[in-house]
Amino acid sequence: VTRSPVIGLLKGHTKPIIGLTASPSRPGQVLSLSKDNTMRLWDFWEEECLVMMEGGDVSAAEMTRDGDQVITGHKNGALKTWELPSMKSAGKRKRESTCQVVSALEGAKTIPFSESHDKPIDCIRHLSTGQLVTKSLDGRINIWDMDGKERVHALKVPGCPPTSEPSTFGVTTAGDYLAAGNQAGDVFVYHIGKDGSRVATCKPHQKVNGPVKAAAISADCRQVLSIIGAGFVCRHEYIPPQPVKEESNAASTEHENKPMIVVKEES
Repeated sequence: VTRSPVIGLLKGHTKPIIGLTASPSRPGQVLSLSKDNTMRLWDFWEEECLVMMEGGDVSAAEMTRDGDQVITGHKNGALKTWELPSMKSAGKRKRESTCQVVSALEGAKTIPFSESHDKPIDCIRHLSTGQLVTKSLDGRINIWDMDGKERVHALKVPGCPPTSEPSTFGVTTAGDYLAAGNQAGDVFVYHIGKDGSRVATCKPHQKVNGPVKAAAISADCRQVLSIIGAGFVCRHEYIPPQPVKEESNAASTEHENKPMIVVKEES
């Protein structure tokens, strides 16, 4: 087991952290979501809380690509936006101001999507394309056009009953492929940049069982990672088929023509 030194410690929450995301456009700013019913925006380098948002029933949170807003998912399936104060990372300069407090009543606005979730939201991702992807506990995934407030694609991950445990999904950097898991340990890959079709299914290792807690996919779509059950990490890798070499030996030809394994598993 490799141990690394702690280079920063952010203190303030009074209960376990259930969500953590970094600002894509404001280096050093991190958003945390806790079971204490608050969200906190931190300056990581200064180990300082910039804003505390009293979220109430927030179950998932994501910062927008420009870093100006926080998008939250709620236990009733609603989606809301929070405007963040205009501020930049303090860098090496220590701030003298205290943490600003924003309540849900004054800071949150419901997003008027035409169709939304009716179960608790457990994951949100704001894509580089500007689209928003949301998932609820029952495995329903919606891809939204943030400008028109309309749903572009609707997906359903198999094997996710309404009582499922929270499970986060992963998307490629370009926002064209998505990987999401279910309660049986399976991970599915969808082409959300095209028509939302399922393009791959990754089964868990035979010695690993349990629900998928989180899934991720590499930028080149060659590797899928998943955290299953009590902390097992599985990696699936796509290996392109190799061209069959022509040989005069019949036995060699028969061996070459056998089906090839294109998925490698590790746990």
